[in-house]
Amino acid sequence: MNIPEKVVNFNAYDANGNRFLGLAETVTLPKFDSLSETMKGAGMAGEWASPTPGHFSAMTVELDFNTITETLTEVLSTSNTMITLRAAQQSFDSSAGAEQMSGLKIVIGGRPAGSDFGTLGVSAKSSSKATININYCKITLDTSTLLEWDLFNYIFIINDKDILGAVKNLI
Repeated sequence: MNIPEKVVNFNAYDANGNRFLGLAETVTLPKFDSLSETMKGAGMAGEWASPTPGHFSAMTVELDFNTITETLTEVLSTSNTMITLRAAQQSFDSSAGAEQMSGLKIVIGGRPAGSDFGTLGVSAKSSSKATININYCKITLDTSTLLEWDLFNYIFIINDKDILGAVKNLI
């Protein structure tokens, strides 16, 4: 049995494959909130939220930086940007009694939303942030696509299954 434990470490890269240096220890990943319609009708004792497959509220990703850098401002200088996060995830194989490593890759595409240059302090991080409004997200664990969502190309894949495939065929 594989028990997920933690992310050992990660790197972030821009669309050209350049590694982001000075990125802080966290990236705030998108929150997928389904668009839904409240349903109610005769003969029912209430209402429920009916989610629309593959349709989500606007999402952002927040990149935290330790200091103000050229990389922080570069993220804001383009009309559309792609960020790739590559992580090593550790799990514990209880049957073998050993640690296992898995490769996690997260690709985020979108347009810059803003920046917060943080604060300046003696012997302190600046807590700078860049926020990106995303229109694309793909999460791969080793070779499996856990999630792929593309706002403009009508793609929504969960665990290698095309959720919007039937809808695309009908429209």
